[in-house]
Amino acid sequence: MFLLDGNQLFTWYNIFLVIGLDKSFPFLFDVGFPLHSHYREIQHISQDFVKKVFDNELKLFEINKPSPLSETLFQEVYALLTLQIGEENTKSFCKWENELNRDTKKKLLKFWSRLRDESRIDTDNHPNDLKILPLRMLINRYNHYLRGVYNTIDDVEKIPRNEWEELAYTLYHRIGDSEKNLNAPVDISPLDFFEGVITYCSLLKLLIQLQTIPEIENLLARLGLDEAYSEINQLLA
Repeated sequence: MFLLDGNQLFTWYNIFLVIGLDKSFPFLFDVGFPLHSHYREIQHISQDFVKKVFDNELKLFEINKPSPLSETLFQEVYALLTLQIGEENTKSFCKWENELNRDTKKKLLKFWSRLRDESRIDTDNHPNDLKILPLRMLINRYNHYLRGVYNTIDDVEKIPRNEWEELAYTLYHRIGDSEKNLNAPVDISPLDFFEGVITYCSLLKLLIQLQTIPEIENLLARLGLDEAYSEINQLLA
């Protein structure tokens, strides 16, 4: 089933919203989407669900927790997914989305930022140190990969939107807005959210690859990141 609390409810909303976008299709592999053969069925269900959630926006919470209506909406979409793609596939879908809702995102992004900065300084101070070379190459590989993803998202944003996407972009920045802000011009895009999900999923893979580097704990200690690395791995265990 779907794991819900206040923050996760809106994360679920955003995930369903971006799955409904044709613009997100090229990046599903990057976020580990598990059900490519059922993508179109899930996309249509996602679009209908997003509209239902937005229509009931003011009834989603009850004293800082999801309301019974919220729980009902998610139970209904779970039942519909089960009917359309089967129970095991629905469980796989929920497991994938629940993994995206973990509380390690900010810590992992901070670790990645510091890792790049400290590696850059270390490279300037010790340019010919072969022991740390595998780590530097791995960092460069993820730098180039993520830069390529971000550039591609910028290109996709320039593609004309279909009718659903015009609505989805509006619903994305209106959810949680006050009435006075509804008609204000907004530059944010649901692909900004999806870009963050792609980055998070990519950095999870980076953590796995870091474990294959000889003496990685000592190398990260040299960069002052051994404690942060240990803490993140404990949170993800």
